[in-house]
Amino acid sequence: MSPHYRRRARFRDNLAALLQSGFENETVETCVIVDFTREEIATYENKRLIVVRNGTQAIDASEGAANERIITVEVAVLGILSPLKQDAGKTKRDYRQQRKEEADELDALTQEIIELWSPMGQMTELGSEDFAFQSLDSVTLDVDRLYNSNVYLSLIRLSYRDTLDRATP
Repeated sequence: MSPHYRRRARFRDNLAALLQSGFENETVETCVIVDFTREEIATYENKRLIVVRNGTQAIDASEGAANERIITVEVAVLGILSPLKQDAGKTKRDYRQQRKEEADELDALTQEIIELWSPMGQMTELGSEDFAFQSLDSVTLDVDRLYNSNVYLSLIRLSYRDTLDRATP
C-alpha cells in the first residue's frame, strides 16, 4: 500500500475523530462508499449519522505549480425522512410538512459542519504535517436518493494540499 494512501487514510480517520468530539450526540463513521440503506440508518441514534470518506485526488501540474497532490475528503450527513403517504387521518400535506421539518434538522446539522470550514471556522486550521486545507468545494444534496428511498444525503467536499509535495522539489 502506498505511503501516500496511508497518510490520507490516517488524515480521514483523524478528521472523523475531531468531528465526533465536536458533535458528541451524533454518530460519526468512516467508510469507502456512502451506501447506507434506509434500514441501516434507522438503527442509529437519532436516525442519522455523519460519515467521512476519502474522495478523489489530483495533481496540480499547471504551469508554475509545484506539482502538488490535491486530495478531497467528503463529509456526508445521512438521515431518513418519513415516507410521503396518506393514512391515519394525515394528509399528504401533513406528511410534506413533517418531511420538511425533518429535512430542516438535517440541513441545520449540515450547516453546522460547513461553518467549521468557514473563513473563521476551527477546521480551516485543521491540517497536519501532511495536509493543508485548501477549500470547501461543494455541498450536494442527493435528490434522487431522497425521492427514491426517503434518505437524505448531503455531501460536503473539502480539498487539501499534500504538504509533503512542497518539501520535495
